[in-house]
Amino acid sequence: MTLHTTDKNVLGHIEELVNEEKKLYAQGEISDAERERLAKINVELDRCWDLLRQRRALREYGRDPDQVKIMPGLSAVVGFCATKLMRSPRRSSRLPRAKVSRSRS
Repeated sequence: MTLHTTDKNVLGHIEELVNEEKKLYAQGEISDAERERLAKINVELDRCWDLLRQRRALREYGRDPDQVKIMPGLSAVVGFCATKLMRSPRRSSRLPRAKVSRSRS
């Protein structure tokens, strides 16, 4: 990101990341290096969307959107989890299942 970030800059960066992600998936088989890059792209996308949401919220409440604080610690945790999930051969079975409550009518 640039020193002075605008919503347009953030959206442009998101678009670049999405395009890179699409190219990687379009190749078919994905190497370990490409998996790692995809994990980094996902973390960066999460950070960009979070940044954009924070900027919009500050603006909505009359505050300066340039005062947004990015939490780098959270992205490190998300990156670690994403990498672990992508490397797991049975990742879908390791994800917690949503509990569905059934009402008795």
